[in-house]
Amino acid sequence: MTSDIDWRELDLEHRSSWRRIFNEDWKNDSPEAACPICSHHTLHRWYKQESVQAKVLRGQSFIGHGRLWEWCSTCHAYEYYPDGFVPAWWKEPYPVDPALLKYDPGPIDAERAKAAERRSTNAGDIPN
Repeated sequence: MTSDIDWRELDLEHRSSWRRIFNEDWKNDSPEAACPICSHHTLHRWYKQESVQAKVLRGQSFIGHGRLWEWCSTCHAYEYYPDGFVPAWWKEPYPVDPALLKYDPGPIDAERAKAAERRSTNAGDIPN
C-alpha cells in the first residue's frame, strides 16, 4: 500500500506536550486531548503484538512484546516505538496486514479510517 500522505516524525518542539497527552491517556487507542501541533482531536495509538510474554512492570500488566505507533490523523505527525511491551488492555480494534507495517502509521491510519466508516455505515442500519 502506498500513500500520498507526507507523514513526519514528531518534532522536538512538541515532544513534551505530545508525551504528556499520550502518557496521561495511555489506556485509550484514541486519546481525548487535542493534538498539540494542529489542535484537532485526531490522536491515535496502535500496538502490534509480536510475542506473548505476560509481565507486570511498575504495577501495569502487559501481554507481550511488540511495537507502538502514536499519530495525529490531521497533521500527520507521529512517533514510532519498534521495541516495547503491549499493555493488557489492548485489543486490536481493526486488523492491519503485518506486511504493510513499516515506520510511519499510514497503513494503520488507512485501516482505522475504513473501520470508522464501516461503524458509521452500520450505525444507520435498522436490525431485522
